[in-house]
Amino acid sequence: MATEGRTTVQLSLKNLYRLLTVKDYPVYSTGILRRKNKKGLTLVRFWDEYLSYEWRNTVHGRLIWRISGSRNRYHSEICNRRADFPLYEVYIQEVLDGLTAESFGKQLWLFEKFLTEREYDHSVFIIKLKEFLLEAEKEDPWLSKDCAKLLLSWVSDVEKNRKKLPERFQAGWLLTMLSLHAMAGDQMDTEKMRELRKRKDLAPELLWRKLEQEQEKRQPVFLTSRNSELCVAPLEGEHFFGREEELYDLKEMLENGGKFLLTGLGGIGKTELLRQLLIWCERERKARKIAVVQYTGSLSDSLNRSFFELKAADQEVRFHECLYRLSGKKTVLFLDNVDHTEEEDPGLLELKELSCTVFVSSRIKKLEGFRNFSVGTPRKSALGLIFRDNYERTLNMEERENLNQLLEKKLFQHPLTLRLLGKAAGARLWTLEELERELETAWAETAGDAGLQDMYRRLYQLSGATAAGEKLVRIFAILPYRKITRTFTKMFFQGFLKKGELLAEELGKLTGLGWLEDTGDGYRMHPVITESIRMKAPLEEEFLPFWERAEKCFFDGQPGAAEDPAMEELAWMIWNAVSSISGEVSDRLVGLGLKALFYMRSRYRAGEKLQSLIERCPELSDEHLFMVRSLQLEFMTEFGDYGKQFAFYMEKGLLSEEQLLNALTNYGQRLLASGKLTETETLVSEVFQWTDSLTFRVYGEFLLGQCCYYRAKFPAAIAVFEKAIWLILCRKSASRAEEENIRIQRAVDEGLGEFLGDILYMKGMTHLGIGERKEADQSLAVLEEVVKALGNPPTLLLCLEQLRGQAASCRGEAEEALTFMERHKRMVEEFAGKNHINYLAACGELGTAYNRVGNRKKALENQLLMREGLLKTAYDQGNTLSLADNNIGVTCIDDGRPEEAVIYLTEAYQLAEEKNLGEIACAEPAWNLARAYRLLGDEEKEKEFLTKALQGFRNNYAPEHPKRLAAEKREQELNEKRD
Repeated sequence: MATEGRTTVQLSLKNLYRLLTVKDYPVYSTGILRRKNKKGLTLVRFWDEYLSYEWRNTVHGRLIWRISGSRNRYHSEICNRRADFPLYEVYIQEVLDGLTAESFGKQLWLFEKFLTEREYDHSVFIIKLKEFLLEAEKEDPWLSKDCAKLLLSWVSDVEKNRKKLPERFQAGWLLTMLSLHAMAGDQMDTEKMRELRKRKDLAPELLWRKLEQEQEKRQPVFLTSRNSELCVAPLEGEHFFGREEELYDLKEMLENGGKFLLTGLGGIGKTELLRQLLIWCERERKARKIAVVQYTGSLSDSLNRSFFELKAADQEVRFHECLYRLSGKKTVLFLDNVDHTEEEDPGLLELKELSCTVFVSSRIKKLEGFRNFSVGTPRKSALGLIFRDNYERTLNMEERENLNQLLEKKLFQHPLTLRLLGKAAGARLWTLEELERELETAWAETAGDAGLQDMYRRLYQLSGATAAGEKLVRIFAILPYRKITRTFTKMFFQGFLKKGELLAEELGKLTGLGWLEDTGDGYRMHPVITESIRMKAPLEEEFLPFWERAEKCFFDGQPGAAEDPAMEELAWMIWNAVSSISGEVSDRLVGLGLKALFYMRSRYRAGEKLQSLIERCPELSDEHLFMVRSLQLEFMTEFGDYGKQFAFYMEKGLLSEEQLLNALTNYGQRLLASGKLTETETLVSEVFQWTDSLTFRVYGEFLLGQCCYYRAKFPAAIAVFEKAIWLILCRKSASRAEEENIRIQRAVDEGLGEFLGDILYMKGMTHLGIGERKEADQSLAVLEEVVKALGNPPTLLLCLEQLRGQAASCRGEAEEALTFMERHKRMVEEFAGKNHINYLAACGELGTAYNRVGNRKKALENQLLMREGLLKTAYDQGNTLSLADNNIGVTCIDDGRPEEAVIYLTEAYQLAEEKNLGEIACAEPAWNLARAYRLLGDEEKEKEFLTKALQGFRNNYAPEHPKRLAAEKREQELNEKRD
């Protein structure tokens, strides 16, 4: 059976899509969906968006539903239900192995969401589904009579149960069951599928009852941390005045669902309203999942900072992971203080596409896809209560009348203004008459946020804050809008106080005056107040005590963000302060900003601020300029500009050798990781022209050797590595007879020890790759001496463990090899994290080792981890990915699954050809493809790839090489068979 015919009715994913979207399939009708509700819907988009992530994220599901990279024919084949699709059995088995009532319910909910959003016609759905199954019973060779009869009975049951269960729930249940059968393909009537159809825990009535019971008792799950302004305790009822009607409206909006923008002047009460709504939502269990996000910089940055346990290394991938977690009509996102438009932050456009309910507070007046909810001025009586609540003095009748007159002016009909006025007047012991006198001479009324900011700036001058208090307010204004912990204030603010002044006392005074709010374990400043304080531009010299203390946070040996997450948070705070400074900045401040950035793993949006900083530094040192450019490499998509800058600084010798060497290593490894081998070789040749330094010569040779290695030119790579080792160990020796340990110690003393270790590691790995065990053991022995002489540096210990494991594996000492390699994998994870290229490589090598001992499950588990990580983090799409695919293919062949092997090996071969990775890089997957096609009985394909493999083997491998011998033997067998 080839691809299903045009008019044939068979149970496939494509036909389920057609059933929902095509009027005359399988019979003419008015349509399940109206025309307007089919807009933008395609077959690919439907299954990518509405098939459960759990079912798409199995080992083979990731392969089938992949949407990145080259065109994915398996996506098309499973949707069309092709007879030659190789993965039906293994894929449906993975899905069924993980199928629980909960996972079934998630898929049901996704279909229910689709039907609800697209306003489907339930009666038409039932009519067309009956006709579809009746036709499929006759025409579908994989749908048995018994199965079709049962499916039809389920459709009939929907009519019987329409009063007991919601129609959309039942429609979602039917689509979920039919999708499982469609994905099963030729496995539709196996024992496993028959068991699925009998499962009592998946019966609609039981499933509905279970979901309802769980919902009733379930407390909302918080998807995010609660380090947000919205999670500060809301005002108690006795201090919350005049917002009862607005809060009632918000509660109704939350229950009905949708997208809502709370808009109004800064300080008008938007955040407090959301706090009250949030606490009610949690207390009354009005949501299953809640996300609370403080908007800072961009939506992507804000979500990344708020959500728990994001897995991807790339910020954009993590951003979309956050959006996926927000799916669900019983999910509510509270997003506070959005201060960018969609033009400034295009990520905000994603909000209107979310299926959850969203509440956004902002001074922006419009957000696409959102219904506006304007938060205006409370009624006059409530305004009076706000002032009196903060004034904390009893007003007589005359003073109350004076207050009423004051509240006639629009400028004073503002909750935050009244709180500040009340606190300022109460702290200064002003009467209402004195307050009015100050107001008459202090400022003129101006509309909008600008008027508020100007008024607060003037009010601050009258507030009675001490000199120390003024400095503290200024430092709060350059820090991010969030809670500043008491610990942070103790570490960094003490330098602003004179002898005898107490920090807690000064902060308490500012809290009493209303400029800060005490959260219990810290302080925060309202963003409108922050903006009013910053109307006077913050200059570097104001904050010298802060910079001095901040500089002490960064020193050689300081644990990085991976070892000390608090350090990353601290660095983020310091970077925000540095990047908030206006006007000219010193080279010292640029240096502090750079140190902070190097401790931050997420530097995605630092590029523009960093550029602005150096443009305002008239005396920027060459050292810091080059450090900036090296760091900016992370924000660039092209290498051209950096290459020119590197060439200039290298050729002119403006910086120290240590700084230039660091730049070369970073740049060279970045080029290699991106598969830019030709550019790497050009870089090395230019470096050799610019300097005769031994250190640069050694590292240049190391880069050239790696280029040979990645092109699979292994003998050439070994020759280059040996040249680099000779430069380190033997250049000064009258004779090679000098004791090796003396030469190693000299290399260590000259600062070349780590380079030597890296080269020995790569040389040993290359020897192992072509079966030269004796030479590999020699490299290993020298590497052990180097590591010992250097005092066991962590990076080289990782290399040593890896090489030990590979060597033991090649010697046939399987258990010892696996011990070394498992230890190496754990060390890399601890040292670099799961997203690092070295961790992914460790997974791949461990997988190959497991395959050698026959543990295919563990082999594939590790090899697929490597492949998935490469695709997710986009380290490269060439040499490393081709190698990973080839090794997965070998494991599949050894496991007796040649049809799966062909999938991976074909991609490995195509990548090697497209990326021009060299003869061996093409020959290895070609040989394995020939082996796979031999197992599949396709002699023509086998001969095609055998010929390609032999060409590479004969040009690169010695006549006695095992693979060359095996390939030549098979060629002879095929020739004899033909004769």
